[in-house]
Amino acid sequence: MGILNTLPEVDRKRLLLGDWDFDSSDDRLYSYSELLRCFRDKSDSLTDCYITADIARLGKDRTVICVWKGLHLERMDLHLHKRVNEIVDIIKRLMEEYQVKLSNVICDEDGIGGGAVDYLRCPGFVNGSKPFRPNYKNLKADCYFKLGDMIDKNEITFNSKYKDQITKELELVRRANVGSDGKLMVTDKETIAAKAGGLSPDIADSI
Repeated sequence: MGILNTLPEVDRKRLLLGDWDFDSSDDRLYSYSELLRCFRDKSDSLTDCYITADIARLGKDRTVICVWKGLHLERMDLHLHKRVNEIVDIIKRLMEEYQVKLSNVICDEDGIGGGAVDYLRCPGFVNGSKPFRPNYKNLKADCYFKLGDMIDKNEITFNSKYKDQITKELELVRRANVGSDGKLMVTDKETIAAKAGGLSPDIADSI
């Protein structure tokens, strides 16, 4: 019960009070105005750099590679129809350009991304793996809710030239109905793709 009382209001009402009737805007992970505030140029050459990547192969999905300076999204590259070895070479070039340590690189390990993790020998991100916090369904949900907290607190910033792309996808990721085990979840990829004309939320996932 103590954990429930610390949840966001929309989730507390659902779990504690059994009130499931909400307008879709109540399912946001963050306020839209706070998301917009995160788009500004902010670069610190003294901070460590990181790379996050959501890997696709030859299909319609995109490979998205993000370069971070601390908690600022400095650069975002989108690639279509690239083989895993080509993506690995691109990441290696970015590592050299931005002096990113291998321990500061993480790739989506689900599906094709597992090949990139094997090639690079970098940490892998498995969406359905165990969350850090016990009231979330999986690691993906845990991280999306954490991202929502960071956006509301203005702790993370994005290069303003990616504003349209990022807002379009992050707006589609919402709280989903709580699972039978009472764990918090986020919108699944299939639902997002249906709303986005078949487009997978690769940018949102890479963030």
